[in-house]
Amino acid sequence: MSTYGKLLVLAAFALVLGFAEPVPAQTIIDEWSSIKAPPAPELKAVKVDPKTTALLMLDFVKQSCNEKVRPRCLATLPAAKKLLTEARANSMLVVYSIGARAGEQWSIVNCWRLATRSGCSACSGRSPDTSS
Repeated sequence: MSTYGKLLVLAAFALVLGFAEPVPAQTIIDEWSSIKAPPAPELKAVKVDPKTTALLMLDFVKQSCNEKVRPRCLATLPAAKKLLTEARANSMLVVYSIGARAGEQWSIVNCWRLATRSGCSACSGRSPDTSS
């Protein structure tokens, strides 16, 4: 191959390298530190029609909603109780869902008793639920 041919091959190789995109990371973990989270959404007031809306009460279980595992979950219980009370007062459909691992029984948190024990006066009084 002539000198001109070798230079042409070298120039083509340099051109390919110049326009090549960086190799993407193999997993999401490899890119984790470079990801920028989107801004928090703007909170807006909404009007809810109890006839066409359901309140979903998800994952309020003793095994994960407690002072040791998720103390912030405990802090949400007074607001959850208020929301549940308002939904029931307006005859809204309330759906409960809890996760369970194979072989385990998970019980729904009686958030009023649990929160009252942790010193939350907003949850004092008897729960409309009879579950423990």
